[in-house]
Amino acid sequence: MDWAPNSGAYWRTSEGIIPANPRELVVSPNACRDASYDALPNGRISGVVTSPRGKLPEPVRIRIWPANHVDAIENSWWAQYETSPTGAFQIGPLLPGTYVIATYLFPADFKERSKDVNYMAHFVPQPWFYPGTTDPAKAKSITVGFAQQVSGIHFVVPGASVKVPQKHKASPTTGTQ
Repeated sequence: MDWAPNSGAYWRTSEGIIPANPRELVVSPNACRDASYDALPNGRISGVVTSPRGKLPEPVRIRIWPANHVDAIENSWWAQYETSPTGAFQIGPLLPGTYVIATYLFPADFKERSKDVNYMAHFVPQPWFYPGTTDPAKAKSITVGFAQQVSGIHFVVPGASVKVPQKHKASPTTGTQ
């Protein structure tokens, strides 16, 4: 049994690399065998991250959560992806569902201050949700269907931390709200 060429995305399994969602399953005419066919979800979210002034100075890590689990955000992001040097990102493969994407903002002096163990013991990164908010309740959900490609997301990220309303700010000592 051979997979048809030009089948799109691939998955790495214990049996090797296999095509995801091939359009055809080719079985030779004289073959007499059973074949089972499983379609693998291949949903994706893609877009570009920029600063308010355009290009970012360095790649950004994008995190993704199921939209109904944006709680304990410091510890429970579901997966992370790094943008390309141009800010482009692609998240997937994804199961059908509704998701929220975000990144963490750090103070401008974070690299220098991160050398201080006491500072790091109490530091809680600030989430910045798409389309541009620190409030998880105002984050825009992105719904992905089976094998759906959601593209054209433009996520503007400030270059450093922005002021967080007190009700959304985590405690510097416990990390809780």
